[in-house]
Amino acid sequence: MIYQTTNTRCLIEACNRLGLVYKIFDENSNLIEVETKNGKLFFANYSTPFNSDSFCRITKDKQFTSLILKDAARMPKTAGIFDPNYDEGGEISALAPKSICDSQALTDTDGLRGIVEKITEQFDFPIVIKPKSLSRGRNFSICKNEEEILIALKKVFKKNQNYDYVALAQEYVKPKVEYRVVVFRNEVTLVYTVKKEIKDEAVINELKEFIKPIFGVLEIGFAGLDIIVAEDGRKFLLEINAEPGFANFVSKEGDEPIIEMYCSVLKS
Repeated sequence: MIYQTTNTRCLIEACNRLGLVYKIFDENSNLIEVETKNGKLFFANYSTPFNSDSFCRITKDKQFTSLILKDAARMPKTAGIFDPNYDEGGEISALAPKSICDSQALTDTDGLRGIVEKITEQFDFPIVIKPKSLSRGRNFSICKNEEEILIALKKVFKKNQNYDYVALAQEYVKPKVEYRVVVFRNEVTLVYTVKKEIKDEAVINELKEFIKPIFGVLEIGFAGLDIIVAEDGRKFLLEINAEPGFANFVSKEGDEPIIEMYCSVLKS
């Protein structure tokens, strides 16, 4: 079965429009080399050549992102919970991360039910439970009581392809609207919601001002920043995705905005 990502399909069309020479290595057209005046660029599925390894590592780990950016952008209150059954020869479990709140660390001394109790001491319901490293909503839960927290933690710590050894408990912020802000080299290149592309300059400028302090902490090559506006008007940075996918957006708005975005990126 042939499967090509939305990202690489739109990238190839952008190359065609710009007259850039490119080479496809695989049958799905998901590994692409693009020749530019400044050298060759390699794109693979959702990854781009514009981010450093450390940036990718930090943004993949939502707990690391919170630790680094807590003074640069408003983010929901978050705490990390280490899998009490994880053991890497005794080395990692001895260095289990502490809560990134100011309160007591969430430890495994009482097992999962003890951890649930500590979570409810720090957070008001509803409470978000999610893995620290996964994306696209996998094992994401909004919990309304202790039993749902327990079920959510077991999902995160279940030994399967979606396993993560750290779960995050997070303050739930009810969104009025959620934005994806695509940034290339610290400049906003595309803004959209689940439903449509945003072209209102006033909205875009507000989002630019909100994320501007982040650039003093992290150098962003290419990433999607997920930002929600709460019902009271406050903005929150949820996460940064170094490998944003555009399939959901394209299913509603078509390829054109993404092709234009890649044209802008490649021309610069």
